[in-house]
Amino acid sequence: MFQSRRVKHIKAIQGEGLSIYVKASVLKSFSSDVTRTVTVLFEGNKPKRSFCECPEGACGLCCHAVLVLLQLKYFTEHNNFLLALTCTQKLQKWHCPSTSDEAKAKTKAASHIRLKYFRNVRSARKAIYHKRSTKKVETHSSESVTDIDRSDWFTRDVGEISHKNNKRTLDDLKNKKRVLNGNQWEKLFPPSGDPPDSKTFDIILLHLLLRNICPALKKPSTGWHEMPADTDHSREAEIVRIKYFRNSVSHNFSTGVPNDEFEDKWNTISHSLVALGVDQLEINCLKTQDIDHGTQRRIDEEVEKWKLDIEPRVQTLEHKVEQIESRISSNQQHISAPLVTRKLPNCLPDEVHHVFGRSEEIKRAVEAVQSGTVSIVSLTGGPGFGKTTVANKVAHELAKRENSRSVLFCPLTYEPSLDDVFTEMILTCSASPSQLPENPKRWLLNWSKQQSGKVTLILDNADRVLESEDRHQFVDTLRKMRTLSRQNLTFVTTSRKTVDVPSCGSNIQNIRLNSLSSPDAINVLVSRARDSETRQKLSQSEKIVSLCGCVPLALRIAGSLLSHCEEDKLIEKLANQPLDVLQDNNDSVDKTIKTSFDFLSEAERKGLTIMSVFPGPFDSDATEAVLPAVMDSEIQPVLILQSLQNRCLLEQPSSCRYEIHQLIKMFLSKHCHTKYSEAVAQGKEVACAHYMSRLAENADRYWGKDTCKQSLDSFNKDRHNFEHYLQQRGSEGYVAMKSCEAFFDNLHQKCMYLEMCVHPRFYTHFLQELLTVNATEINPVRKVELLCLLGREERKVRHTEKYKNYMEEAYKLYSKNKTKFEKYVMSEITFLNGYARFLSDEKMPTTCKEVCDDALRICEQKLCNHFERGAALMVAGREDKHCRRFTEAEKKFSEALNLLKECLGEHLMTAKCFKFIADLKLNDGKGSLAVKSYKESLEMMEHLGMDGHKETILLLKNYGSCQMSNGNYEEARALLEKAELVAERELVEDHMWKVRVKTELAILFHKERKEDQMIEAMKNGLEMCYRLENTVEELGNKREIRKVLNGHPEKFPKDKYPR
Repeated sequence: MFQSRRVKHIKAIQGEGLSIYVKASVLKSFSSDVTRTVTVLFEGNKPKRSFCECPEGACGLCCHAVLVLLQLKYFTEHNNFLLALTCTQKLQKWHCPSTSDEAKAKTKAASHIRLKYFRNVRSARKAIYHKRSTKKVETHSSESVTDIDRSDWFTRDVGEISHKNNKRTLDDLKNKKRVLNGNQWEKLFPPSGDPPDSKTFDIILLHLLLRNICPALKKPSTGWHEMPADTDHSREAEIVRIKYFRNSVSHNFSTGVPNDEFEDKWNTISHSLVALGVDQLEINCLKTQDIDHGTQRRIDEEVEKWKLDIEPRVQTLEHKVEQIESRISSNQQHISAPLVTRKLPNCLPDEVHHVFGRSEEIKRAVEAVQSGTVSIVSLTGGPGFGKTTVANKVAHELAKRENSRSVLFCPLTYEPSLDDVFTEMILTCSASPSQLPENPKRWLLNWSKQQSGKVTLILDNADRVLESEDRHQFVDTLRKMRTLSRQNLTFVTTSRKTVDVPSCGSNIQNIRLNSLSSPDAINVLVSRARDSETRQKLSQSEKIVSLCGCVPLALRIAGSLLSHCEEDKLIEKLANQPLDVLQDNNDSVDKTIKTSFDFLSEAERKGLTIMSVFPGPFDSDATEAVLPAVMDSEIQPVLILQSLQNRCLLEQPSSCRYEIHQLIKMFLSKHCHTKYSEAVAQGKEVACAHYMSRLAENADRYWGKDTCKQSLDSFNKDRHNFEHYLQQRGSEGYVAMKSCEAFFDNLHQKCMYLEMCVHPRFYTHFLQELLTVNATEINPVRKVELLCLLGREERKVRHTEKYKNYMEEAYKLYSKNKTKFEKYVMSEITFLNGYARFLSDEKMPTTCKEVCDDALRICEQKLCNHFERGAALMVAGREDKHCRRFTEAEKKFSEALNLLKECLGEHLMTAKCFKFIADLKLNDGKGSLAVKSYKESLEMMEHLGMDGHKETILLLKNYGSCQMSNGNYEEARALLEKAELVAERELVEDHMWKVRVKTELAILFHKERKEDQMIEAMKNGLEMCYRLENTVEELGNKREIRKVLNGHPEKFPKDKYPR
């Protein structure tokens, strides 16, 4: 019945309230132009009544009304109300045209649109309402909305404008500038020749047209494509703002928007739309209208219709799938593994962000996997070092599209047996295993055969299986899986223990995670502080990082505690009870270390506890000395070291050297020292004896020919341990030290060696402790040696009174026990050289020369070719120089140099002799000749690794003075400034050597006429001198100093700067 009729025109007109009229002209047939006028009244979205001129209208429902409803079937939900729709021929008030002038004017002004351009009747109502509100704005202020009105008119009739006035502009946009694409051109100029429909234009096209063919619109200050300034509310800025938000929303990956973000964007867009003439009520309606019961009911009805339509199809498809699966099952019963697709989907945890200090390890792991030559990449590290975090970053890096690789992340934390491990791997590898296989290993091998693409399987926390008896079978299975996959399969494991198995043809690359660097550790700590205020207040982050040992887990916990605990209190707790503090919910440093400790054997636990007595890094020799002495003599320390190092409980910073992390030491002290208390106490004693014996060996090596550097390097390598046990033995006094007989053999030489190795303050304190504790038990000869050594140190800092007391006491003791020194020749030479220097300082040249001659006589008789004779010649030559007996001094220095070269070779004593010769030439006015000797001395010090050592301070100072006397001011300044730098670093706060350097630098500035720098340096030097209770008279450059002071009396008044 309906096929002979078609709808010619159809439009919608807004009525009162929720009413809307749909009017249509229906042709009686395809060949006739006679039409029937049909009107259907909708309330809300439901058809209520209809009117038609045909006779059938009287029966309640005519074919023309039904045809209109069918035309609207994509726009309405009329099916459920079709039979209830009444139709009439009689003219009714609701569809009769009014005859009054007011009604005609109202009808003329009524908004109407073509319904087919809208999804439903409701959207038609919105469009009508928008059109009315726009016209209403026109009536209020025609002048103020001229441009807006033109824009609106342009959007409705753009086709007409483009045809009449702007065809050339649009053509340039398409062909020359290429900013108008083909789809947009077809919307402006439809191929059918019909006028363009502006309702099909999107925001991008409208924005393009507005900015190019509307001369009234001016380009905003930020351009047409950037977000305008918040203060810019021009018409152009509002247009750009709408376009910007359109792009922002349409390019968003997520369809969900948080409430706060939605409100912010909605308010901004609403403001722009209102500014361009849209009614605020319409915007409010758009925001809220769909959230009602009617909408929900209509959605439910639509879903129900879909279900009725789709469910039979789904059932048919399910039946066909079952048939296909049945056929596959019958044909492939021998295959136990499920079929897989060519491209395996990734199985990844959420990516960890804010990872610091691990970029190098991540890069190495990714490169190893991508190389295709590595079977297993083993990520190892100590407890809490961030192995899982690194594995996470490696997984996400490998999963990037450009790598063309599938990545499967499989955690193995709680898998106790090998079958459990294989089952967990199956659950990760299979998309949806309907039933777990009886033989997991065979399933994995079959699955591996089917992998035609690159696949990486990351096995996180593989400690249990690698510690079990099945570790060889586990690694062998991984090797077979890789072989069956034709090398497409690669594994990454994380564990505290390295993947260490007998050679099986697999290329395993171990990547070890160490403690973080200090800057990276600070970044981890700060990133865990939850608020910016806490981060800004941090002032002792380096101290917290140090107490946490730069371990990521400890840093994360400490960082989170900063929001709840003051910085000073946290530092105090970390210093006293770090393991009690470093725990947070499921994370605990103590628990993490215990997990590693539980895997150890009893011998390994006891051995690790004993090794914790070493205060610093130690070598394999120390463990060979201590472990067998405390534990079973059959124990093999090297095996314990290897096992602990493989489990990352021992760090190996270099070959044959080991270190226990400070947090692991804290754990052992808390949990194990009580259990193994006897072994720990014995271990401390054996360790102390071992290092004191090593110290004696190093000292003997120091006095060998050309072995000085080797001895100094050996001390520096174990400096922490040597200083610890020296302090421990020194505090126990001479009696305790006497048990280390090797140390007291040639005590003077041992102490001279220590002087070169340790800080002056530590060295002086050690000598004092050795002298004062159990003083009555000290051998008189040893006591004289200690007194001379202490006096020498006090002389360096110009503690004149103490120096005098020590030397006078040494002289009395020597005089009283002179016969005992006949047995200790070198001890006697030590005293005589020290006492001669004391007499020289006391201005007693005659007595001083007698003592020097005695020392030389004894050396000639008993130590003719010994380096101690060289030392005696240097002391005697220095006294000759002070008495201006330059020829005798030069002869003694030359003889000493030849002897030292023969006995010691490259040595600090040899370098010092070169300095003495250079000082002699400088004092004799031969500065140009002195340069060579200074240079030789400095080069030897540098070659011995002593560049920047405290012994170079006076050498650099005198060398600088020599260059200054030769007129080489630039070289002199470089040497003196370096001397000042070394003095500031190596010496105590106030020291006479600093005074000498600063005053000499001031004299140089005076010669260079840099008065400001001279005044500052001179004041600093002299004020330090006065604080040390010394005078200018005691300085070697006193004449030059007085000359400068007297030349600037206003800057250096005599009452404040005595001459």
